[in-house]
Amino acid sequence: MADLFESSRVSVRACSTYLARRRLSRCGGLVMSMVERDSELKALRDLFVRCNEGNSKAALITGDVASGKTELLHSFAGEAVSQGAIFLQATASHTESSLPLGVIGQLVSSAAPFAENDESTRRLIEAAAHSVPSPEELNTPPSPNNATNSPGGLEIRNVSRLAEALFEISKQKPVIIGIDDVHFADAASLEVLLYILRRASLRPTRLLLLLTACASRQLHHPRFHAEILRYQQGHQIRLHMLSQEGVANILAEKLGARTARRLTPVCYELSGGNPLLVHALLEDYRAAGSAELAGIVPGEAFGRAVSACLYRSAPLTLDVARAMAVMGQHASPAVLSDIVEADPDSLANVIDSLHGLGLLSSGQFRDAAVREAVLRSADHSDLHSQAARVLHDHGASATIVAKHLVSTGRVEGSWTAPVLREASEQALADDDIEYAVAWLRLACRTTSNVRELAAIKAVIARAKWRRNPDDVLPHLPELTSAAMNNCLASRNTNALVGYLLWFGQADQALEVLEAAERQGQNGAKGPNPIRTLLGWAHPRLLGPRQAGPVDSPLEHGSPVAHIMAAAHPSAILTQVALLTQNTGDDALYSAEQTLRDFRLDDHNLATLMGAVVTLVHNNKLDRARHWGDLLYKEAINRRAPLWQALFSNIRAFIAIRQGRMATAEKLAREALTLVPPKSWGVAIGSPVSNMVLAATALGNHNEAATFLNIPVPEAMFDTVAALPYLQARGAHHLAMNCTHTALYDFQTCGDLTAKWRIDVPGLVPWRTGAAQAWSVLGRTNRARDLLTEQLTRLGPADSRVRGISLRMLASLSDSGERARLLTEAVDALKESGDRFELGLAFADLGLGDGARGDEDRGRAQARGSYTTLREVGPEPTGAPPSREVETARHTVPHQSSRGAERNSQLTEAEIRVAVLAAEGHSNRQIAAKLFITTSTVEQHLTSVYRKLQTNRRTDLSAKLQSAIQGRGLEGCSTASGNEAG
Repeated sequence: MADLFESSRVSVRACSTYLARRRLSRCGGLVMSMVERDSELKALRDLFVRCNEGNSKAALITGDVASGKTELLHSFAGEAVSQGAIFLQATASHTESSLPLGVIGQLVSSAAPFAENDESTRRLIEAAAHSVPSPEELNTPPSPNNATNSPGGLEIRNVSRLAEALFEISKQKPVIIGIDDVHFADAASLEVLLYILRRASLRPTRLLLLLTACASRQLHHPRFHAEILRYQQGHQIRLHMLSQEGVANILAEKLGARTARRLTPVCYELSGGNPLLVHALLEDYRAAGSAELAGIVPGEAFGRAVSACLYRSAPLTLDVARAMAVMGQHASPAVLSDIVEADPDSLANVIDSLHGLGLLSSGQFRDAAVREAVLRSADHSDLHSQAARVLHDHGASATIVAKHLVSTGRVEGSWTAPVLREASEQALADDDIEYAVAWLRLACRTTSNVRELAAIKAVIARAKWRRNPDDVLPHLPELTSAAMNNCLASRNTNALVGYLLWFGQADQALEVLEAAERQGQNGAKGPNPIRTLLGWAHPRLLGPRQAGPVDSPLEHGSPVAHIMAAAHPSAILTQVALLTQNTGDDALYSAEQTLRDFRLDDHNLATLMGAVVTLVHNNKLDRARHWGDLLYKEAINRRAPLWQALFSNIRAFIAIRQGRMATAEKLAREALTLVPPKSWGVAIGSPVSNMVLAATALGNHNEAATFLNIPVPEAMFDTVAALPYLQARGAHHLAMNCTHTALYDFQTCGDLTAKWRIDVPGLVPWRTGAAQAWSVLGRTNRARDLLTEQLTRLGPADSRVRGISLRMLASLSDSGERARLLTEAVDALKESGDRFELGLAFADLGLGDGARGDEDRGRAQARGSYTTLREVGPEPTGAPPSREVETARHTVPHQSSRGAERNSQLTEAEIRVAVLAAEGHSNRQIAAKLFITTSTVEQHLTSVYRKLQTNRRTDLSAKLQSAIQGRGLEGCSTASGNEAG
């Protein structure tokens, strides 16, 4: 040991460097300023003065971890060394607390820098070298003949030699003995210190013993601390965390007064006045390269400082902090006690300690950054597992317990599966799909029961369905197998049938239904009522039907709402439900009651959709719009993209019925954006039809064609979703002058409704489009027959289809009958709420009045048409949204001019517009003379240029000559323009 001490001799300047380096390491790499420690420094200076007068002193400096105890000790020691004192220091540690005389060895070793120029110090080192045993000697059990009276194998005479050597040094220079973290010191060293202190009190000695201890640490040697404080010269100095003013002083010193004033409140709130945390926040502020106006944001240095505070505290403090970080707001004292296995008194002391450290405020972490730093300090999987068990034992909710189970990634015990399933149902009710799926997946690993496993996977599918139906596809084979083996409950079987039908897997759906019937599900003998209802959506499932009127499939008396709720949230079923319900006050009351009473969820989605559409078909468009908007907003709040898409599609349907074509186009596009087209399955026909109808009415033909190019599953044409799709596609083809193709679509639609026995013109008015097509082809009798048949089959609530049919029938009638039919059409369309179709009827009525010479009334009707269409159309000019429908309306020729029509391919309206244009009238003048809009004039001229293969007005006169002669309109001029149709 003597050789070791001899080799360690350095200069006094080296000692100062060592002290500075020691201070740096103790502060976690941060050079900390001495702020709000003036009174404590003054107390130590006073003790040093009295010590210099020959009165030995001792002081115990206490405080929470990182309160600045070490900084205070070494700052004072630096002053004392500069005044000629010798500073002997040691730092006790938990890992060396079992090493006898380890602290004494450090003290003697620290004397080496002073021994070079001081004979007394050299003699102290030599005495220690002969007195302090080596580690090997300390570990050798004492023999009976060599017993000692002092701890650690050090004999009394050797302790006396050390004390005398120390006292000899103090005659030359004051000696300061500083021991940091004395609560970790070994028992033998503490006994030696007490011996030296007792001897120093008996003579004039310039010895000052300074000890630091953590206030929250359990004292391993309470007798030593009691002796120190009992010692007549003993003093205790308690350090507290910084005040807000103290934090401001640190920031002002480092950043300037102006910045300090701005940053101090946040810095104090984050640090709680803990000096270590304050300096860490300063380091993060500088590392981020923060601009002058930027704020303090906790970063890596702050996280390290929080970890340092905890690791330097008692082990129980670290355990409690981690448990609190993991438990969050559920960290009650009773739960924490069970998790860390501590008695209430010990736990209370630890909580006080965490408050003292500045990490807690009012029982909670001071800031989320503190909690995150604690969580990063270690792997908490075991703690999450323990927390789940303890919380379950304390009766916590399944959701809270499940969050800990999924965090640990493993489950133990039979109690976990029911907890996870209960939690997942609650998560679905709270619209937290991610948690629900995660808990259900974990639950799958807790059971080997086939039925329970199938039930769990059915709920997984239901959860994923809300987000994107495509996510459910991988689960269908397994669920189908479970259903076929009678391992799936009735409700889950019905949902599975809906999934299979949605994706066009009708054969599998039929097999599942037949298996359910054999297994006696739904508590009824015979066909499954769900199969009967879904058969309306997918007629193939019903099989051959006997001729007869459209009847209700609810043979077992179950309310439609309940069956729909148990079935499947498909947009198709909303239309099918209408076929099974009566219209009138009872239906309206039932729909409103349903919308008021039922909450939007997986089981009631189809019911609520059907109720909204029921309002639509009973001409309660404003109420339907109101409820559709409310349910759409609720779907947004519930974070269910599929629900949003379905209600956006219904809102588009309502907008079309109200004639708000621009809104309808926007809503249909949104529906196809929220859920990709491929995820709509066979239901794709509904949003695409709404989009195409709106785009066609607006004249956005390229847009309509783009959406018609979206691939649709072949199975869609086996479902009722094909009907609106065929109608919309036919309307687009008709607008593009593909008349025969359009007629094919409309007739196919009619064939399907007849085949499936759901030919209800109020819901599927295919005859309207077919009549338009026949009229363009010159088959006016055929067109008139279809419209007449449609009118006879309509019910009292079908005012919209009635009005459209009457308006079209008027275009095929003579002038006397035309006025009466148009007047009836206007009345019917007013009742229906479709302002777009009403505007077209007004326009027709105005043109008829103008043709009969009643220009004033014609202009009034035209203004009514213009105003009505302006309200529902998107174009700034106020043009009617449907250019194509208006064009088609004027394509029915007089009997005397069929041949010319076929030769020229120009409509009467196009000829009249072209004649006025050839005479040099502007588009606005033509519009005023013919009681149509400027946009309509432009549309007609575009069609004329294309048909006559010209693009200049100057060429129109010659090109039109043959057409005019063929139509018997040779005298047509501006004066005769009022007869234009």
